Amino acid sequence: MTARALAIRLAEAGVLVAALFLPLSIVGQQVGGGMMALGALGSWALGARRLLPRGIVAPVLAFIAVCLISTLASPVDVPWRSWSAWRPVLFVLLVPAAMASCPRPERLLRASLLLLLGSALLAALLGLWQRKSGFDLNFWLGVRREPIRIEAPGGEGYAAVGTFNSRLTFSAIEVAVLVLATGLALTARTWAARIGSALVAAASAAAVAAAFARAAWIGFFAGVVALSLGLRRRAALAALGVALLAAGAGAAIPSIRARAVSAMQTTANSDRLFIWSRAGEVLADYPVQGVGVYAYPIVAGPYYDRHDPLFPMRTWAHDMYLTLLVETGIAGLIAYLWIFAAVIALARRGLAEDSPEWRSARLGALGATAALLGVSLFHDVLYDGEVAMTLFFLAGLALSDLSRRQEPEPG
Repeated sequence: MTARALAIRLAEAGVLVAALFLPLSIVGQQVGGGMMALGALGSWALGARRLLPRGIVAPVLAFIAVCLISTLASPVDVPWRSWSAWRPVLFVLLVPAAMASCPRPERLLRASLLLLLGSALLAALLGLWQRKSGFDLNFWLGVRREPIRIEAPGGEGYAAVGTFNSRLTFSAIEVAVLVLATGLALTARTWAARIGSALVAAASAAAVAAAFARAAWIGFFAGVVALSLGLRRRAALAALGVALLAAGAGAAIPSIRARAVSAMQTTANSDRLFIWSRAGEVLADYPVQGVGVYAYPIVAGPYYDRHDPLFPMRTWAHDMYLTLLVETGIAGLIAYLWIFAAVIALARRGLAEDSPEWRSARLGALGATAALLGVSLFHDVLYDGEVAMTLFFLAGLALSDLSRRQEPEPG
């Protein structure tokens, strides 16, 4: 096997490993990312060119630069993780680069989607089992010393967490797969693919409900709206009908209905309002440069103590956009949003030239990306490693197979 062939195999394997472990394990996600990086870099070093579509590298580099500068200028001693918190963003480059390294990206696309949907289905079924039993697979396998059992908010039994430590992490990844699978079910070329995708979507929807994470429910509707904007009229109406059906089904279940109603009650969200108020105070004191990546919990301590010394939730602002604004300033937020603006612009431009298979996958990936951007309104997605890698893997998938279309015309 030649060095070039080895690099291609490594890039392909990296995409497949990452896709398989997105709903299951951060270790697998990271291993897949490393394999994609080595394979794509090897292919580039051995002569492959145009691995990335023009227009995505600049915003990624800008965001990384702002993160490093804000951390360097932080008014406090930041933890070592601050210098690499931006790493998940690289997936938006690694996935299309690894895909472009391969001679048959369509086959790799099909295999990666199959693995992603299959592992998400497994995780969803595990989550549904946990809803009643509290079964912890990681504890059963000996990975954890103590089982994780999270009582369902406002309901009997337990909240689904899958193989993760948090119902927020589990629900965010499952809702992304739910939107992706919904898009595939509405646009896939074969009935087998449509039915299979619909089954995965149904299982993921039930698992998301069982996690009782309201941010994921909001993300689902954001993703469906994004999907409908790219679908033909009949399919768009079907997507919106699925969203209405999901809302009706949730409203019919007392525990889910009570959880949804609580999202609109100030008394039930006083902790989040308290956090947002303290973040606003920090922002007022550091309006331009920010306090540095991962520095908010350190800087914000006195602001919390001033109002409630015993307040327990002292991580980030529970809103990714607000957290970025406080930690990296307006430049960091703009650079972050620039990444997704570029993804949307490039992917939508590619939809006009796509084959049915690529169009279906690209639309689904865009919808899933939108779902996680919706979740980000109430969850610090970039600092939740598993969710962050899922977000940027899907954004990268939406950009795959575009670089070759930007090649200059011969002659």
